[in-house]
Amino acid sequence: NCSDTWVQIQLPAPACCNRFVLKPREDYSSCKPRTPKSFNIEGSNDGKNWMVLLKVTDGGGYDTAKFWNIENSGNYSFYRINIFSTYEANQFVSVGELEFLNVSTTREY
Repeated sequence: NCSDTWVQIQLPAPACCNRFVLKPREDYSSCKPRTPKSFNIEGSNDGKNWMVLLKVTDGGGYDTAKFWNIENSGNYSFYRINIFSTYEANQFVSVGELEFLNVSTTREY
């Protein structure tokens, strides 16, 4: 059971995150099934009131890094992953790396 399990970051200034990357731990094979399977990506400006930016019900496996685009046009000071379940039914969560990114959709030539 992973209820009330989250990882949060606070940015030095509000920014727009429009891509999220989740990488499993590579150092122990027993940790990979503990990768988050269902979770929300959330944004906040005060660390108390959260806006759900992305809902993931099946993370697509735990063997490689996964990428999700976020339909987000807002700037937030806080971002977090709010985890509901892992691929293995136990109380542990394991994450190798989380990336909250702002990826430009325009290119200059």
